[in-house]
Amino acid sequence: MKILTFASFPPNIGGAERRLFDICERLTEKHPDVEIDLIAYQECPKKIKNLRLYHFNLSNKTSAVRGVKYMTLGALKGMILSRKKRYDLVYAMSIFSPGVPAALTSIACGKKFVLHTSGTDIKQDVLSINYSMGSFFPVLTNALQKFVVGNADLVITDARFDHEGVKKKFPKSNSVYVQIGIDSERHRPDMSARTSLRKELGLSDVDVVVIYTGTGQRRKNLDRILLAASRLPEVKFMFVGPTREELAAFGIIPENCFVIGPVPDTTNYLKASDIFVLPSSGEGLSNALLEALSTGMPAIVSAAGDSTVWVKDGVNGYVTSSADDFSARIGSLSNNPGLIKEMGERSRKLMLDNFNWDRCIDEIYSLLENIITD
Repeated sequence: MKILTFASFPPNIGGAERRLFDICERLTEKHPDVEIDLIAYQECPKKIKNLRLYHFNLSNKTSAVRGVKYMTLGALKGMILSRKKRYDLVYAMSIFSPGVPAALTSIACGKKFVLHTSGTDIKQDVLSINYSMGSFFPVLTNALQKFVVGNADLVITDARFDHEGVKKKFPKSNSVYVQIGIDSERHRPDMSARTSLRKELGLSDVDVVVIYTGTGQRRKNLDRILLAASRLPEVKFMFVGPTREELAAFGIIPENCFVIGPVPDTTNYLKASDIFVLPSSGEGLSNALLEALSTGMPAIVSAAGDSTVWVKDGVNGYVTSSADDFSARIGSLSNNPGLIKEMGERSRKLMLDNFNWDRCIDEIYSLLENIITD
């Protein structure tokens, strides 16, 4: 099975891009007949078996110009490769901007097209805060959505929020929900790693550590975490992902905040923490949230995307409705170590019961086979 794939990973390291990386890696490992040519923005630091990367060395900064460059260059490269190689199908992770060159390539070269949506590209008003295009943005994104989804032979969604959105907006689409996996062995409680990293950071075993892992995008509402930190000086707050400059754009950074910045692996930082927070106004299915829950901690989140599916209010965390509620929940939970432990155990069990990579990869492989032979 030869697949031409389009994705904004690398350099983007959000949940959708990381899921594509996992899918490519696990698909080629479990099914050696799968060969993937990936057209991306930049070089990938890690090599994947049976995957060949083509990239354009585009900017790290999100912008409309970068997206247009990728869509244009990607479509041209895709058509050239498709005429040289006999791909069985074209695959794109998200509508913007991978979906556009993928759709164009599939039409021009007569290939089956599979679209894997990433959550926020269906609810485009969430994306609009990253661009300065005014009222033209929803007009453009609606047109691109119709073009990409309308030409897809199959739409795979891995968030229930996303699946419902696709079905509502594009009822005639061939859309299927596939639950992804979690590496529960890697993302697990580990007291040794916890003690080691805390010692490195100058934290004690009794410090309550609240962690955020993710990007510094505006929709993540990191100002709520900074507000909570200013109100709860006895609690330690760790930011893994955003730079200090990105975080400062949300407000003053209190002294009880540890700004780690971008790292290739957040695993040990999660293991060293007690409570995970995600106050985002827009999500599909958050990888960061799933990894935190699998590590065995409660989560305090806003009602965005699938966050409310996997965080049961009062069971393994809290779903908050305002900045004040967000701070209050962190404060009350940080004062109850027994409840932190109890909720964390529930989080871990929920992930073990529901997320399995082998099942996910087999389902995706079967779907792709059916599309090719249909």
